[in-house]
Amino acid sequence: MNYYSSMQELIGHTPLVLLGNMGVKPGVNIFAKLELMNPSGSVKDRTAFYMLNDAERRGLIHRGGTIVEATAGNTGLGIAFAALNRGYKVIFVVPDKFSAEKQTLMRALGAEIVNTPRQYGMQGAVRKATEIRESIPGAISLGQFENQSNPLAHYETTGPEIYNDLEGRIDYVVAGAGSGGTYTGILRYLKEQNPAIRGILADPVGSTMGGGEHADYNIEGIGNDFIAATMDMQLVDEVIKINDTEAFAGSRLLARQEGIFAGSSSGAALSAALKLAARIDRGNIVVVLPDRGDRYFSTQLYDTVGDKQLTFTNNISLTLLIPLYMRALENRKAHPMLSDPLADRIISNISYDFSQLDAERKSGSCCVARAHYYDDSVRKASAAHDEVVVVNVGCGLDTRFHRLQDLRNVQFYELDLPDVLDIRSQLIPENTENHMPFSMFDTSWMEQIRQNHPESHIIIIFEGVLMYYSEEQVRLLLNDITAHFPDGEVFFDMCDRNCLTGNLAILRDFKSRFKMGVDSGREIERIAPKLKLIEQRSNPVIGHDLNATWQMLQFKVV
Repeated sequence: MNYYSSMQELIGHTPLVLLGNMGVKPGVNIFAKLELMNPSGSVKDRTAFYMLNDAERRGLIHRGGTIVEATAGNTGLGIAFAALNRGYKVIFVVPDKFSAEKQTLMRALGAEIVNTPRQYGMQGAVRKATEIRESIPGAISLGQFENQSNPLAHYETTGPEIYNDLEGRIDYVVAGAGSGGTYTGILRYLKEQNPAIRGILADPVGSTMGGGEHADYNIEGIGNDFIAATMDMQLVDEVIKINDTEAFAGSRLLARQEGIFAGSSSGAALSAALKLAARIDRGNIVVVLPDRGDRYFSTQLYDTVGDKQLTFTNNISLTLLIPLYMRALENRKAHPMLSDPLADRIISNISYDFSQLDAERKSGSCCVARAHYYDDSVRKASAAHDEVVVVNVGCGLDTRFHRLQDLRNVQFYELDLPDVLDIRSQLIPENTENHMPFSMFDTSWMEQIRQNHPESHIIIIFEGVLMYYSEEQVRLLLNDITAHFPDGEVFFDMCDRNCLTGNLAILRDFKSRFKMGVDSGREIERIAPKLKLIEQRSNPVIGHDLNATWQMLQFKVV
């Protein structure tokens, strides 16, 4: 016969699944460690089982005793599950920001719940738990924030499982951290096997664990206002900050693309993994998904009706972006820029089947593709030069400065017409001090940049604007730029007129708006002899009954 003698025996040995529908580059693989498949639904089953067994071995608790614990919910569920049929009374102190479902489940497992105000965070819950424990003779706390059985559980089980499942072929591990036990245990084991493995901490915006200022956030189970004794920050090679919008979108993306129903901490980890995947060319990424999503219905994590309800990292909804898209076109400017995990998935692999996208997403996908190409180029320049200045010409609603805010030696300027910058400042209030309300043909902005940054490496990025103008207009503009920035780099993108096909009526409308004076690197080198083509990439774009090849070109001023 083949059976388990108790549900506790099902803890651990969770599956590792390749996320094959995220559209990452061919050389990049994202593997999800499904800790949400533990019996009570989270990674904390391992932690609780280890901590309770350790307390019993050391004689700290006996049948009839009381356990008092501060918890975000999952640790409580794990402890309540591990304590079943052992004869203990269990009391959990939970900040009232955390989901009602988790608290209901804890009660179903026999626990008593005491709530504390959300503004006091986990530290407030810890203080209240201490007060309750001291009022009950013989009561103990398993102390997940200082109990070394917490990381030990993952050092002895989760880490080896990941290493063995991938036969050691691991380049990055992305995980969130609250107590830090999961992160520390996994990374400690893996780095002992291979010190080259990089640990990436997915940390909520508003958590101070990974740096930054304290603020309220709605991601549950990760982040903190202190670094627990169970968290080893020396195992963190990089911190990727994730806001609520990105985390929630990541959870929805897991459900929609992979059929994985996960919580907001899992969504945060996925979003961090996608950000990492977008900037590397190859490697195996393991992302830890801590808990299930069915305990978050009351938080509106999955409260969405189609893609038009999704929001983006700058908190602009797609329903708002569509009219702004049209207004941007009327101003003869680039499309608005989408920057959420789904957009990243769309553009990270140019062979993506665009037929699956609705019209709005088809149109926006090319903008995101070229934006990521330019982002990668800016990162390379940042590594090669002491100071870099980037001028986004025809910036529209792009948020490059936000996506690349970790580059401390790069200064971003947004150049566009005053009415477009007015729209932008209302929707994206950050970086407004670096708005440049000029026509790109006005040499005043060139003189201002050269005067203010005489020693900096200059990068000029034209996103989707040159095709509106004649060859003569483009020639005059480019020769002015090469005269002002003799050592700079210039990036363009444009549609190849010879590859443009589709509905005839739409083609006529397209060509009435776009003069397409130049459409190739060869033509640009002809009209601007001081520009030398360094790199050219092409991206097929299908949308609005148009088929086109979009080119992204990099030039060096010589």
